[in-house]
Amino acid sequence: MVNNITPAMPGPMLSIANADMKSGKNMEEMGSEFESVFLSMMIKEMRQTLETGFFGEEGSDSFGGMFDLFIGKHMAETSPLGVGDLMLQQYEKHQSNSHAFTSAGLPEQTQDQPSGDQASPSRVTTRV
Repeated sequence: MVNNITPAMPGPMLSIANADMKSGKNMEEMGSEFESVFLSMMIKEMRQTLETGFFGEEGSDSFGGMFDLFIGKHMAETSPLGVGDLMLQQYEKHQSNSHAFTSAGLPEQTQDQPSGDQASPSRVTTRV
């Protein structure tokens, strides 16, 4: 069973991603954007089940794609399904349970080890 999966391109890409994800505003925008894309794709699939399109034969692909994106974004802003919020909750849960990554992409494990005369344990970091 796989317990630890490391990214394919860990180093700088991971630090950039983590820097972008740390602010709450960016996280909310990411969740809203995810929901917008999700809804757009769902609308696209639903629209493709129709025998005739909304926009006739000419330009139906272009106009249909723009329509899907617009409606998906509008729905995400006005009456979201909550998919973006669930994604953010899972991300936060994963972040609190996961190991930190070094710049080399190797996971760090922290262990509590008592230190001499200190009452509280100190954190020791080791590479796996």
